[in-house]
Amino acid sequence: MWDMTEMQLHPRRTSELFDATVTVVRARFGSMVMASLIVAVPYALSSIPGLDLLVLLAALLTPIAFGATIFLAAGAYVGVAPDWQRALSYAWKEYLPLLIASVVAAIAIMAGLPFLIFPGIFLAISFALALESVMLEGRGGFSSLGRSWRLVNEHRGRIFWAGLIFFLVIGLAIGISYGIVWGLSNQTVADIWAGITNLVTIPLTSAFGVAFYFDLRVRKENLDVDADQINEIRMRLGAGPA
Repeated sequence: MWDMTEMQLHPRRTSELFDATVTVVRARFGSMVMASLIVAVPYALSSIPGLDLLVLLAALLTPIAFGATIFLAAGAYVGVAPDWQRALSYAWKEYLPLLIASVVAAIAIMAGLPFLIFPGIFLAISFALALESVMLEGRGGFSSLGRSWRLVNEHRGRIFWAGLIFFLVIGLAIGISYGIVWGLSNQTVADIWAGITNLVTIPLTSAFGVAFYFDLRVRKENLDVDADQINEIRMRLGAGPA
């Protein structure tokens, strides 16, 4: 069962967003790990000589893993606890818009990075909540990008600094663990370990995005007091109206 006392819908300070992220991942860690296996396993195995093409499979399945873990994390905010099978099934049904949103955003970000880096970062922040919009609102691939742009508008600075701290901590932890594993074994084993770390980084990244998604919807759309909007999300997650 979810502990809803810490997941009530209300505007959160940046530190509270970090707390919410950890709380959700701890509460649903097993299910989120199961949903992330479809990416972590092929990524890990692609480090073995002769299996390098599995990295392409992992890349193609990445939108599903993120979609499923977003689905699981969102339940904490609306009183629903979907299982990982349902989360993966729903993400698979939404695969095309998830893929379109992921690819278009990635292309736009990469195209913007050479221009003094800032445009790429600006677009990365602007499209940060596209997958949440697909999974929790049923939007199409292109529509979700516009929805994300509108949600983060006037909050890009806050998202930038929170995201910078979040990804620096994640990157530092992965880098240190990678170095330790390499030092105790060899590069192949360390590369396999890097693939396995997706079992943690995907759930954390999804939960972080979901925390921001609900925070912004509360701030901009009064989601915390709009029963119709909440019930719409609950029904999408497989539950009836509250």
